[in-house]
Amino acid sequence: MVSPFHRNIEQGIYLAGIELIKDGTVQKVFRGNKVPLGIMAHTPQKHSITYKPDVYYILRNNKKKIFEVLDSEEEKQDIIIADIIRSFLIENVDSIYLICRSNKAQRAMDALVL
Repeated sequence: MVSPFHRNIEQGIYLAGIELIKDGTVQKVFRGNKVPLGIMAHTPQKHSITYKPDVYYILRNNKKKIFEVLDSEEEKQDIIIADIIRSFLIENVDSIYLICRSNKAQRAMDALVL
């Protein structure tokens, strides 16, 4: 179940993307649970593997900005690492933004990612 914090932040990122479409900076905005990103192409021999970030933007140059809101996952480093790896298996990823609630989680993520 998604917490109110997670839902509000995700909604804010989505709405910010809609505003950026009006500016012409962003081409499209998607929620990953409705339009997942494909890691593998659809072929008759293999099933597609998908990644469902919270929100992602497709920029004018077709690069992707991926947003992950870490709420219940803050203390679970394996989930954070999996999100980072999956995001960079996607074609044309420009950046991934990991949003967390607490300073303690932020320090842990800094040590993990930097």
